[in-house]
Amino acid sequence: MTMDPIPSVIIIDPNPNSRLDTAEAVLRASLELRGECGYGTEATVLAVRQRPDIALLAIEDPPARAVATLQALQRLAPETVVISYSSLGDLAMMRQAMRYGARDYLIRPVQPDALAEAVASALQHESRRREAQTSGGDDSPSARGTIVTIHSPKGGVGKTTISANLALALRQLTEQEVVLVDADAQFGDVALMLDMEVTRGIGVLARNEYDLTPAVIEQYLDQHATGLSVLGTAADPEDWRAVTPENLPTILNSLAEKFEFVLVDTPGAVNAVVESALTSSDLIVLVTSRDVSSVKDARAIISILDTWGVPRERVRLVINDSTNAPLVTAAEAERTIGIPATTTLPYDRQVDVALQTGAPVVLQTQRSRFAEGMFDLAKLISGVSAQPRKRRLLSAIGMRRGS
Repeated sequence: MTMDPIPSVIIIDPNPNSRLDTAEAVLRASLELRGECGYGTEATVLAVRQRPDIALLAIEDPPARAVATLQALQRLAPETVVISYSSLGDLAMMRQAMRYGARDYLIRPVQPDALAEAVASALQHESRRREAQTSGGDDSPSARGTIVTIHSPKGGVGKTTISANLALALRQLTEQEVVLVDADAQFGDVALMLDMEVTRGIGVLARNEYDLTPAVIEQYLDQHATGLSVLGTAADPEDWRAVTPENLPTILNSLAEKFEFVLVDTPGAVNAVVESALTSSDLIVLVTSRDVSSVKDARAIISILDTWGVPRERVRLVINDSTNAPLVTAAEAERTIGIPATTTLPYDRQVDVALQTGAPVVLQTQRSRFAEGMFDLAKLISGVSAQPRKRRLLSAIGMRRGS
């Protein structure tokens, strides 16, 4: 019987003590350590000579030299997959590393189990990418956007409302390319939230297309008046069967090659398709309300993510006061779920009005506490601190609707 080769690793870190700790984690993870060095030329020389499967790259503040080294590795050693690690759980730093080609982002001190899981996942993704390229695609490494999955195991907590408003907030805040994917191909309501018509959608795409490249998927996208792209859900009740744990990650990663942000609204359940979305994500927005059953279910999801090897650093807890009668405090919810809340969205009557009109709260001119919370969350995810440019986009919407 042929044994699978042990993945080989180099460590790129200017701090000798940090390199020593990381080398110990590499050995305890049963990986082959082929060398260690600092940034710059010595890193690229080591990568070219050793041809490792994985380069572990430390990124600290300021990140300029680390990013420059990462970019050089992409050019000179494209066969080596880069996994970054840092003492900073900063979203902007994480996004920057992922944007420039890192496949994962670990928190220092690197834990052997988390490292082994990250290496296995990164190499599996790289294997799929190379298989796709055998059909004649470009084999040069490309930059990659951020995949953010919004999930709640319980319905009625405002998950899809948050998905739609967060996508629009990111679009307004960054003015970059954003796509919202409705991964609930059976009962998805993303298009309803945005008052849009879906021409074909994700189910039709998954049923009819085998070559899930960005160019192919783009033909199945619909455009919101703000410029937000949407991969929605069409009406055919049979289409949902075509979305599988195998093709959904391919769709999301293909979209991440074109879009700066890929937001995924999942079904309110835990199944293999949801697992594939969550484990393929760079960030997970876990939504709960402040009722007892929602908090309990959110705690269960955290435990499930632990068993799947998803680091808790990737999870952002959002407590949404979707009704005006919460039963537990935010602090009690945080203690029960086991992670701190990134933000707590206050009850806002305008959200109920927006659900009936198909005009998302973040696009309305009235001052809204919920909309402010959405923009705050978008700032955390994007690392952008500028104020949202509402007036220009609202004007654009008016012009398009009036034309």
